[in-house]
Order: sequence, then C-alpha cells, then structure tokens
Amino acid sequence: MQKLLAAGADADTRSAGRPMLCSTLLFNEQQTAALALVAHGANVNADCGIGQTPLTLADDADHPLIDRLVSRGGRLGVPGTDRPDLAAHGVFPGPLTWAVVHHHDCTAARLLAHNPQSAQAECGLVMYAAASGAKWTLAELLRRGADPNASTASGVTALMAAAYHGDMGVLQVLVSQPGIDINRTTPWHFNREFFTPPLEGQKPPLRSGSRTALMDAALGGSLQATELLRRGAYAYERDAEGLQAVDFARNDDVVAVLSAR
Repeated sequence: MQKLLAAGADADTRSAGRPMLCSTLLFNEQQTAALALVAHGANVNADCGIGQTPLTLADDADHPLIDRLVSRGGRLGVPGTDRPDLAAHGVFPGPLTWAVVHHHDCTAARLLAHNPQSAQAECGLVMYAAASGAKWTLAELLRRGADPNASTASGVTALMAAAYHGDMGVLQVLVSQPGIDINRTTPWHFNREFFTPPLEGQKPPLRSGSRTALMDAALGGSLQATELLRRGAYAYERDAEGLQAVDFARNDDVVAVLSAR
C-alpha cells in the first residue's frame, strides 16, 4: 500500500463501498496501513457509514493513530444506531460523551486537549467520565477547570460513582484535586411513601440520603477503593437511616478496614 500511495494512488479510493481508510480500520485494523493513508492525504472525516468517522472506528489503544487523526482535524462521529439506545437511558450523547460511555477514553482526552471548548456543549461530562472509568478524559476536564465535585440532579457526585464502581484510576485523579470534598453527602430526604400501607414487602425507610462516597465504596465491595477513601473520609458518619459505612460492607476485608480505629 505504501508503494502504491507513493506512486500516486488515491488515498481516498473506496473498498467494499467505503473509503479505504474506513475499510482498513473496520476490517483489517492495520495501524501501518491506516497511518500511511492519513499521511498521503486520506480524508480523516470520511463518512464510514451510520454517522461514523475514522476516529469512531480507531482502536482506543492505538495512540499514534488517534493522535494523527486528531492533529489532522479529525472529528468523532456518533453512530446513529447508538443514539436511540442511549437516549432510552437518559443519555443524549455528543461526541465526547459517546466516547467515554463506549470506553474511548484516549480519543475523548485527545479531542478535549485539541479543542477545550468542545466540552462546554456536553452537560454532565465529568459524571459520565467518572462513572465510565475514563481517567484521562476526567484528568483533562479537571485540568481545564471542571468541578471535581460535579454531581447528578439527585446529588450523587463523581467521587461517589467512582467509589461504587471501585475504579482506582478515576478515584486517584479525583482525590488528588485540591478542591475535592471527600465527605460530601447526598441530600437528606423525607420519604412520604413510608406512611402508605405497603402492598407487599417491607416499608420504605422514613428517611433516605446523607450517603457518602465511603459508603458507596463499601456497598460496591472494593477493598482498594475503601482503603483509599478511608484515609481522608469520616468513617463513622451516619446516613439518614443511621447507617455507617461499615453497615454497607459486603465482605470481611472491607469490614475490617472500616472497623479499624
């Protein structure tokens, strides 16, 4: 391929109905061929079908190719087939949100570094990055001034989401932030349904909320996450039901960490 391109072959010739760059990424996953096509002027924003571009198809572990595509002005196309599925879960993805939800962390981080303004159009990106384990994207967002204590409408913070999933990479990024509030709690709620006779099962709690990231780490069962947060968090804080972090623990090792004085 390199010899043909050097001899003047069209880098945007089509294969299997798609631009060669798209076909190479979709079927062959050959880094050398893809880099050669880009170097010889292949369209980095070629239509690869259903709204995809070469960046959509690039392997997120292929950092040199991603860097080359981004530096040439490559945009990330969101597959049209993914939009309805994500919308059904309340996610309306822009390119960066789609990338972190689909674990294209390197791609999202490189795009954000190349165009910092791109994050402004995508609400909740800090939360999506934290919940999806996108530590590079999260670090880039925070470096650009994003709030490390960002939360959902219900008060769940990025730290709480990462703690529950036990994602150490994201947790280490967050706890290293000077402004992180490791002991922030979710809002306290009075549950009016407590006074409604239950048709089956137990009554809901009279009060809910006031949970911390440490409680979420214990509930998620991650020993490492619990140990990390235990160093700076209030271990004996109680939630609205009067439960401490140890009451959420699911294994003996986590219980031991939270019970130590």
